[in-house]
Amino acid sequence: MSSYRSAGVRPSRRTAISLICGFFALLSLVYVAEWVPDLLPRSPNFARSSLPYFSSPLFPIIAALIAVLGFATSVLVWRRHRYAKIAFTVFWLAWICGIGYLGSRDHAKIPKKILGLVVLIYMGIMLWRDLNENSRSEEAQVVPDQPKVLSPPRLDWWRFATMAVPIGGIIGAIAVLPRRLDRHDSGPRVALLIFGGSLISFFGYRWHNMRVELKGGRFLLDEYSQNPQRYIRGNRGVLTVWFICTIVLVFAVIFYSALHN
Repeated sequence: MSSYRSAGVRPSRRTAISLICGFFALLSLVYVAEWVPDLLPRSPNFARSSLPYFSSPLFPIIAALIAVLGFATSVLVWRRHRYAKIAFTVFWLAWICGIGYLGSRDHAKIPKKILGLVVLIYMGIMLWRDLNENSRSEEAQVVPDQPKVLSPPRLDWWRFATMAVPIGGIIGAIAVLPRRLDRHDSGPRVALLIFGGSLISFFGYRWHNMRVELKGGRFLLDEYSQNPQRYIRGNRGVLTVWFICTIVLVFAVIFYSALHN
């Protein structure tokens, strides 16, 4: 542990991820408390709910186990344990599966639940990438006298597909699976598919540009090694224009569908 501190590693990312895991673990405990009748003021009293998956005794047990896993993950991330990434992956997948299951059982406010699930998945991916990069930077700075050798990244399309296909598959499954939606009101699903397609297309465009830069000798390896995510996102102005255009198109589809139904 002292070698990490002496190397001057900034623990901001690790600290933030640890606090986020602790927050979600605390949120799981709130669900447990809301299951107990009259324990909290203005509690929904899940134990008396007419929905069987809320009133079941398994609900507080599973929520408590997820909370314990979350607190353990928070400690492992804070302590830089070697199993921190595995614990975080299991904890976040447990949250995604739980939210997805509850959302699939209750078909009210489907678009809002789909959007929340997409945000949760995207947040998990970004946090895992930050945790992985933070672990690598700490390992590289354990021995400060060792020269840092920069090697160009692998930018083949197969590697891009391994990241794009799961994201596209998740977004497509979320958009298609809710079969009890009104078939005439397909606006939210179309909007979600547009957002997913735009996201993959934009980063596919950036991937192509980086391949061209690498072949032409214009790839800034130092800048990439300092912050790979920022380099992959590219120019902030282009990123902002793409994001605004995509959001405008998504909301236009949703409003058009709402006005015509």
